[in-house]
Amino acid sequence: MKNVSNGFKNVIKTCGPFYTYATALLSDGTSLTLDSYNDFSDDGNSYSESGGSGFPLGIALSKQVEVNLDNTDDRFSKYDFYGAIFTVYTEADLSGGMSERIPEGKFTVIDSVAPGDVLEIKAYDNMYKLDSEFVTKLAYPATLQQIWNEHCSYYDLTNGSPSFDNNDFAVHTAPKGLTGREVAGYIAQMAIGNAVCD
Repeated sequence: MKNVSNGFKNVIKTCGPFYTYATALLSDGTSLTLDSYNDFSDDGNSYSESGGSGFPLGIALSKQVEVNLDNTDDRFSKYDFYGAIFTVYTEADLSGGMSERIPEGKFTVIDSVAPGDVLEIKAYDNMYKLDSEFVTKLAYPATLQQIWNEHCSYYDLTNGSPSFDNNDFAVHTAPKGLTGREVAGYIAQMAIGNAVCD
């Protein structure tokens, strides 16, 4: 649930319009501010979540943004967007000349970006970090909470769940040959929920 002002709620009731606003921190330390009026193309921008069909329990949900930057004047050609971290917001113009932004998340560019008049950029939330094999060093049996804590540390993620349902459930055998995303999904299933990065 995201907290927004009454003015933003009124924009929702009237079905917008909404705009994209973002900051991009490039791997060389350069910071860019991007908005719908000056930087994004009119089409091709999207936000999506994936994790399987429907919305079952025990899924490690990942979020992705696709943004198209207008580069017809070559202003973005000097930048390397590989490894950039985009912080993306939904923006709405409120009555009285004010605007309000709600955060949609932080997303990392993990693929190279082809040059051109339009830069098509795909970026992913931190769930992408969990696509490698998880190697535990705990002594087993271990509780779900102990495994989750190690899991977050292993992938350098902030633990947003210091406690959850069934966290004291004992796992007797160490997980082997599983990705971090699979382990997160199994823990989420035992916790009667889903795993997300915010």
